[in-house]
Formats: sequence, structure tokens, C-alpha cells
Amino acid sequence: MKNSDYSNALCERTYSTLSIVSDSVEPDEISKILSIAPTSSKVKGEMFKSIKVEKNGWYLSSENELSSTNTCDHIDWLFDKLKNKEDVVKELQSKGCRVAIGSFWLSKNGRGGPILETKQILELAKFNIPIGWDVSFEEVT
Repeated sequence: MKNSDYSNALCERTYSTLSIVSDSVEPDEISKILSIAPTSSKVKGEMFKSIKVEKNGWYLSSENELSSTNTCDHIDWLFDKLKNKEDVVKELQSKGCRVAIGSFWLSKNGRGGPILETKQILELAKFNIPIGWDVSFEEVT
């Protein structure tokens, strides 16, 4: 049994999003550089929910792509999309892009939390990508 299997048993829903944010590099250029289409994007200066967007944003999300409640599966899905693209990600980072992964994790019963396996930690380090979580716990009755 993997450590993440324990986390998986306590999870109601999870997904992960690769975010690339930049002052100067627009989402279309990021798509060309990566040869990947985003699931969503925002262009600096546009209005979004009546707020002016301050930075360009390119987002690739596993939400609606995977049904797994194991965060590792969602992070693996993102890294599968980036396979053999370490140099391309480094190029974006050298252009001032902030590349990060954000994960959402919803508890099934008010307990637990996401767990990363060594495989995901090594991929994060190889690409120099930080990760963060938005963890939500339901009330235990």
C-alpha cells in the first residue's frame, strides 16, 4: 500500500492546476512554447468578473479530466503533459514566468490531507515547480 492510498481513502474530490503567470508573456505564446493548449487563460488588461486582470495567466487543470481522488494521479497527469519539456519550462521561467501547481483537496469526513509520493517530489524538483494546496474539511457529524 502506498502512502497516498491512505490519503485517497479520506478524499471526496481533488484536482491540480498548472499555472503559468507572467507580466509580459501572453497565454498564446505560452501555448506555442509548450505545444499544449490550456484549459483556461487570462490576458493582462482584460476584465474578469468585473476586475481588471493584472497579469497574463495560462492554466492547465486536471479538473473534469480525471475522476481519481488521489492527488498524486492529478499531479502525474500534469507532468505527463510536460514530458520531455524541462528545457521549455526553464525557458519560460527565464522569461520571468512564475510556474506553479495548485491543488484542491476536499476531505470526505473532516480528516486527512493530501500526500505526495517520491515520484511527484522528484518531478517538482526536476522542473523547479512549487506546489500548494487549498484543503477543505467538511464538518464531522
